[in-house]
Amino acid sequence: MNQETMEARVARLEEEVRELRRQLYRYGRLLQDGGPLQAEAQPPSSQLQAEEHSGARPSGSHLQAAPPPGSQQIGAHPPGSGQQTGAHPPGSGQQTGAHPPGSGQQTGTHSLAGPNQAASPPQAGHLEAHSKEGPLAGAPWAGQSSAAGAAEPPLAAGHPAAGWSGASAHSGAEGRPGQPGAAGAGAGANSPRPPVDWERQIGQIWLPRIFIVVLLIGVLWGFLAAASAGYITPAIRCWIGLAASATMFGLGVRWMKQDRRALAQTLLGGANGVLVLTLFAAHMLYGFIGPAAAFALYVAAVLLFVGCSLRYRSQALMLAAGVAGALVPFLVDSVAPSLPLFIGYEAAFAGAALLLSYRFGFRIAYVLSYVLLLPPMLFGGVSADGPGERWLVLGALLLHYGLQLGLSLRDAEFAKRPERQGLLLASFALNAAWLHELAGPSGYRWTIAALSLLLAGAAFGFRSLDKDRMRLYAAASTLGWVLLAFDAASYRYLGPVLLAQGVASLYLGLRLSSWMQKTAAAATLFLGVGLVLNAPIREAWSEETFGWLALLAAWAAMYFLLRPLRHKELPSGPGPLLLWSGGLLVLVFLTQLTLVLAETLDPDRRSLVLSAVWVAYAVALFAIGLLAHKSKVRAAGIVLLFLTLIKVIFVDLPGVSTAVRAVLFIGLGVVGILASRLLYRKQQE
Repeated sequence: MNQETMEARVARLEEEVRELRRQLYRYGRLLQDGGPLQAEAQPPSSQLQAEEHSGARPSGSHLQAAPPPGSQQIGAHPPGSGQQTGAHPPGSGQQTGAHPPGSGQQTGTHSLAGPNQAASPPQAGHLEAHSKEGPLAGAPWAGQSSAAGAAEPPLAAGHPAAGWSGASAHSGAEGRPGQPGAAGAGAGANSPRPPVDWERQIGQIWLPRIFIVVLLIGVLWGFLAAASAGYITPAIRCWIGLAASATMFGLGVRWMKQDRRALAQTLLGGANGVLVLTLFAAHMLYGFIGPAAAFALYVAAVLLFVGCSLRYRSQALMLAAGVAGALVPFLVDSVAPSLPLFIGYEAAFAGAALLLSYRFGFRIAYVLSYVLLLPPMLFGGVSADGPGERWLVLGALLLHYGLQLGLSLRDAEFAKRPERQGLLLASFALNAAWLHELAGPSGYRWTIAALSLLLAGAAFGFRSLDKDRMRLYAAASTLGWVLLAFDAASYRYLGPVLLAQGVASLYLGLRLSSWMQKTAAAATLFLGVGLVLNAPIREAWSEETFGWLALLAAWAAMYFLLRPLRHKELPSGPGPLLLWSGGLLVLVFLTQLTLVLAETLDPDRRSLVLSAVWVAYAVALFAIGLLAHKSKVRAAGIVLLFLTLIKVIFVDLPGVSTAVRAVLFIGLGVVGILASRLLYRKQQE
């Protein structure tokens, strides 16, 4: 074997190792993000050597070979033939998903070397074969390769991919919708979606949830009846509530271990509700517990169920715990309530709920962390006495927004999750409303301006690093400047200001290819156009006239920006629509301005002057169409000329003398004949 053949083989083996490391890294990221557990099939290095030695495999070919005879595959052989399974005993040599790390078996994908080498990349000599139908075939990254030296970073010891053997169905938790369980890991990326099992959805999931509520209502009524009859004392009622909560909790944990998640989550959520109600009764109704002890017990109960939601990856439990935690201050009967303590607790709880929901991928709970903060802050804003307490309320809201912004700066995948994008934009607008009501004009403007500048700087900083986050920050910054314009600009000039902002946002959205920026631009332009059209011209030189000039300028800018765009449903693009609507706006503007300037004339003369202006506009359109070789512009001039003739016949003639009629018809006839002659010469040329 010559030196060149050996070097080529070493280079290919090194590329195999890099590709395998990249797949392991991506597999770990998928475990965190809830993606499909799939990877590319790889042939063993021994097979590669055999094929190269026999000449059956060309040098440098892509690694897509079938497994060698006798290799073990999942789902391809009958039991007992040495196939890969998830149920063989340790030491049998089969690949499994249940052997402990270091046993030598492969666990779901390529095995990791030993318990102390979980972070080390697999060596070339230990590459194991997988068939194309294996559990990791059909992955999104199948067939991809990166440049040499661009491999993903090695897996850390605490990484989810390091020692994933025995992965249970908990990885398919509610907080990660769309992630398949262990049983569905072998489905390909393009496999058809199985039909919905409505019997299971209704009978196993929703039926126990509904009837656990029915049971609780029945138990509550039974308690009320027994208490009214004097059979159950208040102390016994509280102890029964605690026992019921403990029983439901124990059964929920037991059935969760048996993988009966739907019923187990229902029982754990019911235990949470019963425990909180029992503590409420013991404190508020019967006075068995003081305020400090009640608050501590409430917090302990909430933490218990937050821990269960994280332990079992259950978003439903996190939602229940979030609602209970937000209500804790309202369930304490304090003699001297403290507004700073109340706001501090709610802010800390909402921030913790946000971070935990982000960490464990609970999408609904992530949004709910801000939604549950709003009612307490509304109560705090109404109860606030003085600027200091009002800024405490605003500080809690801004703290939550700052945490969102920090997570977005830290996570490269943040802008790809719609619930995180939506919450970042929606909470910005809602916080602006709070600022407007509580901070005063000066505080509102300075805070919104500072946030808008911060977001604009973040967008500029990510312009070459992450296009998705750049678009998100740019859209949020645009929203801030629009809100600032609504507060700072006077009503008479608000329309032109919004039109200018809308054109700038549209240009930025086209440059960044950002649908969020385009949507913000469309909304801003819609508001600006509506404000201008709602203010007719009453004086020749006025704010309304300036607004109409700004509207025409913005329309021309939109025409030049959107003219190159094409769409399959609109082959010619939006240019012709903007051109015709812009011509109509010019006609409306000239009509208003003419009527204002001729206000001192009698009605008949004003109408004649307006007809003359229309004729002049029609001639101008016809001339522009001839010079620019635009047939549609020439057609618009001719149509306007005919409209002017109809106006003269039905509106102007009845109120003028015969001499004026003669002048009108002579003038219109000359203009029409000249237009026809010019058009004829144009066709001859």
